[in-house]
Amino acid sequence: MQTERVIENQIKWNECNKLWSTLFVVFCLTSLVISTVLFMLNNVMSLYVNHIGGKAAFSGILMLCFSAAAVVSRLASGYFADKKGRFAVMLTGELIFFASVILCAFLPYLGALPVLRMVQGIGYAAVNTATAAAVADIIPKNRFGEGIGYYTLAMSLAQALGPAFGLYLISGGNYFQMFILAGVLILAVAALTFNSRRNDYFTSYQPQAKVKKAESTESTASVQYTGIWRYIEKKALGASITEFLICFAMASIVVFATLFAISRGFESATAMFFIISAVASIVTRLFIGKLFDKFGPVPTLTAGFICGIFSTVTMVFVSNPIIFIGIGAAYGFCIGITTTVLNTSALKNVDSNRRGAASATFWLSMDLGYGLGGAVWGIVIDRFSFQLTYWGVTAVMLIGLIFSLVYFTNKSRTSS
Repeated sequence: MQTERVIENQIKWNECNKLWSTLFVVFCLTSLVISTVLFMLNNVMSLYVNHIGGKAAFSGILMLCFSAAAVVSRLASGYFADKKGRFAVMLTGELIFFASVILCAFLPYLGALPVLRMVQGIGYAAVNTATAAAVADIIPKNRFGEGIGYYTLAMSLAQALGPAFGLYLISGGNYFQMFILAGVLILAVAALTFNSRRNDYFTSYQPQAKVKKAESTESTASVQYTGIWRYIEKKALGASITEFLICFAMASIVVFATLFAISRGFESATAMFFIISAVASIVTRLFIGKLFDKFGPVPTLTAGFICGIFSTVTMVFVSNPIIFIGIGAAYGFCIGITTTVLNTSALKNVDSNRRGAASATFWLSMDLGYGLGGAVWGIVIDRFSFQLTYWGVTAVMLIGLIFSLVYFTNKSRTSS
């Protein structure tokens, strides 16, 4: 009787749910605020380290601490988001992130920062992974690409807002003010999440996993996962591998665009480069989801790869600041298209009780791609040149394009 009631509630939820539901807005707002704080901290942290007597190399160590903790947290939070529910992981992650940011205001010591950055990585990754899984749960299937596009739009906005907001808050060296305000923003989002706990999604959807556990032993055994596959979703691997290759390649722009501009003599164009790239990414996410729903992953991904390859090839020859800014637009289009399409592909056809693992798999590929890419391309730049670096980046993008065409073409044939 209880099982039938849960299933009935789930059917009612899916039938009456609209894309722009109250909960969808809450999840998008959560992503916007949490990501804005993250990009604010990432951008300002090197200045803060210098402010309290540290060196540039120490800032790199802090980023490594954050990334390593985030990788581990994604695996665990994806698993627990499926096992214990999205709400518990989201709220726990928000509170951990809040505590680690607030403590930065009261512990202005270099020795404390590695630990605090690791805790920030744990908290942020937990919120991001669980929220992405929850969003995938509530988006109507016929508008899945559109919904993911709007959701990931929040991160594009955060990339533009976070650094600017952080630099404004620390004007005059008032880092205490920045950390306190960042903590207040996170706490406000946590309160919003807690206030949503009685929403139909949390009360009627989450027990579905418990219903599955109550089924026959034979049926349950067929869906059990062991070893690493408890934390990694196989159905999301194709999209995640493609995302890893893109992030590995594009780390050469994310990390070294400013250094490249300085070497070419148009350092002043760097700010406009990133503004244009953010605008291009935002505009793209407004419509690419609808195109994905209509045409599928192959044509949309191909368009994204073409933009990315154009940007990396042009970086080899650029000697004009105007063209450099134009490359920012192509780069923004590439990221806006590919991230939305691949995130949608990673989550769309995954069982609801495995979307936490699928979300973790996808975002883990992004963490690893940017982390390893930054390290590898930095070595290539130091030992060789920017020209050779961007030819290498172009080769990686071509590999990603070929892999995605083969994988998604075969997948569409199999599903049809």
